[in-house]
Amino acid sequence: MSESKGKGSNGRSREAEIGPRPSGPRKPGWGRRIEIVAALLSIIAIGFALGPKIEAAFEGEGEVLLEIGEVTISNPPSSYSSTGAGEIEQDPATEPTIVATVRNRGDETAWIEEARVTVVEAARLSICVNQGGGDVPQSKRYRISLPDFPSERRVEIRRDLHVEVQPGHGVRPVLSFEKESAGTTNLYAIRVQLVAAPGHQVIDAGRFVVGVPEPVSRSGQVLPESDRVLLSEATVPDEAVPTWCFRHNLDGMRRVIAEPGRRSDYVAALTRLQPAPAWKEYADQRPARVVIEDLFQSDNREAAIYALEAAVQTGEPEYEAALRQRVIDFLLRRAAEDLDDSPGGSVEDAQRVLSLQRSPVASRLLTRAKAEKRAQEERFEEEEEELGFG
Repeated sequence: MSESKGKGSNGRSREAEIGPRPSGPRKPGWGRRIEIVAALLSIIAIGFALGPKIEAAFEGEGEVLLEIGEVTISNPPSSYSSTGAGEIEQDPATEPTIVATVRNRGDETAWIEEARVTVVEAARLSICVNQGGGDVPQSKRYRISLPDFPSERRVEIRRDLHVEVQPGHGVRPVLSFEKESAGTTNLYAIRVQLVAAPGHQVIDAGRFVVGVPEPVSRSGQVLPESDRVLLSEATVPDEAVPTWCFRHNLDGMRRVIAEPGRRSDYVAALTRLQPAPAWKEYADQRPARVVIEDLFQSDNREAAIYALEAAVQTGEPEYEAALRQRVIDFLLRRAAEDLDDSPGGSVEDAQRVLSLQRSPVASRLLTRAKAEKRAQEERFEEEEEELGFG
């Protein structure tokens, strides 16, 4: 493991880079958490898509014999509700969720002691234009955090579990996925494994493609599939950002959706997506090298990443390498400048840099920005309490 970003054994997730992605070079610029959750039985009834049965039986020490049976996935559109404390959270029934049934056919108690989720591929999709089952018990909630900005290297997330599987019985560890920022949708192609004791045996639950916190929006604001949105006066581009945002989202969506794995009907429908006829007329057709300066001048925080993707399109490796370093320097400078007034933006920019390369400077900036962001949030809470809003 080359880098550990974990929280130890205190019930939080542990993240490590485990080498380059096998799919080869990819365009940069993509990126709240994966949660293993005990969903209510009613969740199963509202949209799990049953996949083919998997049997992965093995013998542990003694007379333990585990097998993984039905594996299901749910990934519906999200809904949110108030917590009563001035905060909004996603309704558990709409969280992207994977359920795997594990049965113990032996005569000795076993334990599922860890979940491993490997991010095989991922894409961060921003909004480009604005217009206004029963007999098997389920486990308790556990959380595994995924980064909003996955790196170009494969990442494995580990989370300690404590799920008992008694002899002759089964249990459903339920994995529910979320991430910190609800402002974007991330598509993830993942592999899920469960580690059981005795023997630290690894059970492979398979591969999946999930949208977090929900499937990709089909409104036309994230992917260029709506003539109505593209032809609206409110969304006619006066700069390069919308075009390159749509291109970034299309490329990322296609890259992830091409990965093998179970997926919900909502996610599977992305394979049939076609850009709207108006897309050709809408898109900025200027050469990639011409629009790069416009992208650097934009207030859109994702635009520097789009500039790097534009440089990739030039097919000039030396130019691309120079532009990559310029993007990294630009993001580091902006992160440092925004520490006091916009620490949340600094956190994102430091994460963007770390998605492109290992950087001690970005790691230090990220630590400082997260601390300042927490302090700023605490100050806001104190001010609200003083004004009687708390």
